[in-house]
Order: sequence, then C-alpha cells, then structure tokens
Amino acid sequence: MKTQLDLRMGASKGYDSYVKGLFAAGEKGAWYDPSDFSTMFQNIAGTTPVTAAGQPVGKILDKSGNGFHMVAPADTVVRPTLMQDSAGKYYLDADGVDDKMSCANFYMNSAEMTLFVGVQVELAGAFDMLLELSPVIASNTNVFAAFSSLATAINRLSFTSRGSASAASYQEPITLNQKYQWVSQGKLTATSLSNVRLDDITPIAAATNVNAQSGTAYGNHTLYMFSRNNIQFPFNGRVYAMVIRGAASSAAEILNIRAYLRSKMGV
Repeated sequence: MKTQLDLRMGASKGYDSYVKGLFAAGEKGAWYDPSDFSTMFQNIAGTTPVTAAGQPVGKILDKSGNGFHMVAPADTVVRPTLMQDSAGKYYLDADGVDDKMSCANFYMNSAEMTLFVGVQVELAGAFDMLLELSPVIASNTNVFAAFSSLATAINRLSFTSRGSASAASYQEPITLNQKYQWVSQGKLTATSLSNVRLDDITPIAAATNVNAQSGTAYGNHTLYMFSRNNIQFPFNGRVYAMVIRGAASSAAEILNIRAYLRSKMGV
C-alpha cells in the first residue's frame, strides 16, 4: 500500500489505485469523483456524457466497484452542476434550493464505516443534508447522516450514527466558503468518532462518542445526497470527492485519503 509521500508525488492513477484498494477485500460502500468525466452524465438515463463545467449532472457512477450509482430524480433543475474553481479543481455544486440525488438499496454489511469528503459549505441553514441513509434517520435504525447547520451563530458540519437503541452525534465548527477534509467514523457497537480538518496538524480524533448504539450493520436503505428524502433541507455547497467505506479505517488509511482529498481540492 502506498505511503502518504508516494500519494502526494504520484499521478492521478496512483491515487485512484489507492482508493480502489479500500474496497479490495469486498468492503461495501461508494466512491464519487467529480473530476472523472467518464463517470458523469447529464441525464438520469446515463446516455448523455458530461463534457464540461457548467453542465448538469443527472447521474454519477460509483468508482468503488459496488455499483452504488447516484441519480437525480428527474432531468430538470433538480440536478447538481459540475463546476470548476479558481484552482482548476472540479466539484459537484448543490444550489441549496432543490438539487438532489439518491441511490436505492445502499448497504455496507458492516457495523463500522468511514466517510471521507472534500467539502465546502457556501451557506448553512438550520439543518442542510449532505448525506442521509434512509428517509429520516430518527425513524430508522442502523443508519447515518452528514449535514451542515447554523446554530447559535456558529456554522457546523455534523455527523450522526444511529443504531437500534441510540445515536452518537458530533458537531464541529467551520468557516463558510472554506475547503475542508471531513472524515467521520461510525461504529454501531462502541466508540465512534468524527473529525473536520484543514491541515495535517490536528489530531485525527477531534470528537468522539463512546455511546454504544446497539446496532448490527448499517442497513439497506436509500442513500440521499444533497437533501432529506429528495424533499427538504437542501445542502448548499461543493463536493470535490466522496468515499463511503463500510469498514473501519486505520490511521494510515485516513492519512492517505486526506492526501487524496487535498489533491482533489487543490489545498
């Protein structure tokens, strides 16, 4: 497995090989890469390729090999847009109004998971959903959610993992229009943790919760992106890359995927 130094010096194929390796032992999950034009289509049928920034994305393919492709509900304004920032980096732009995508029957077959996201929040409301497994996590078990929020004048990124008995939640302050490497680890049976970071100095475990959630394995539900249940709480911001892995990730794996996220964000 490549070291962090190898990844920083390597070409795009080196990064792709490393991320692909996170699923080599049959781990479930998904990997979405807006910089890879071969994985994106303007229409939900997947017949009209995305060829340039400014075009809508009706479907983005999962590069993990698990086939968990994200699809918008219609070929209308509800599709996110592929954009390119001043550093030349590509991202999916969610407008905070009506953009939405989902993947049916998303499951990880594991009581542990790791979420990696290169993200920038442009505007946070009281509760804006980036990802949610199931229509409403409070009404379901063995699920998780990742969202932005504004509370007591503080903008936050939040992660919640919920088993059959209780939930473990984290809220971490952020600055709007700032690129972040967001890593959250869920564990339904014991300690869970979450971390949002700008650099390589902050310790990996920025926030932890030792509440055992009495879960078994993250369940088979629809995974929603950019809104709750394709209906409400729209997310306003950018996703430069996203990896959802149905397994615990080692400190070395986390360090290397942070390097991958930085390469996608240009930081």
